[in-house]
Amino acid sequence: MNQFPKNFKVVTTFGLILGIFGAFAGISGGLSLVTGADEYTKALSIQQTDPKLQEAQETMMLRVAEIGERYRIPSGLIAIGNMAISVFMIIGAVGTAKLRRNSRRVFVKTLALSIPFDVLAGIAGMIIAYQTTKVTQELMSSAMSTAPGMSNDAAQITSTVMGATIYLTLIYGVVWLGLKIWYYVWARNRLLKPDVDELFAQYGV
Repeated sequence: MNQFPKNFKVVTTFGLILGIFGAFAGISGGLSLVTGADEYTKALSIQQTDPKLQEAQETMMLRVAEIGERYRIPSGLIAIGNMAISVFMIIGAVGTAKLRRNSRRVFVKTLALSIPFDVLAGIAGMIIAYQTTKVTQELMSSAMSTAPGMSNDAAQITSTVMGATIYLTLIYGVVWLGLKIWYYVWARNRLLKPDVDELFAQYGV
């Protein structure tokens, strides 16, 4: 089979890429839940020369740890769900590229399921990222404004940069989520077109 329907390989290739990235994200999310406490302990053990910076660091890490603990169960469910969907995405994309009928069905259903899952996971992720970055900004700004040798202008610039980082992170999250949702809808519709039906009817296994 040398001639595939238009964008057929694009659909399967991007499905495979998203599946691989999603699997790594799921593994990373799971590991962060397991090792999070150890990382916070290591961060708290780093001694600062200035007592106010030391206090700010300890307060910041404790509040970040509280946020992580507050969302531990949702984060765990998201990591597990992300891993499961990513595995099915990889299986579906690879099998569809090989014209396996069952894999096509798996791929289509996974694409449909990914839409509500990614919306919920994306919203939860942005909430956690916003709260974490906001805490970091507030405490770092407070610490730097009282740090020896730190001018008010420098502290203000640092606060402004960190504030901009919050919004840039949220914008990136919304754009990335939007692109993924667009792909899921487009890819699912493309796989259900008559020319793809004909392809699998003639060459599917």
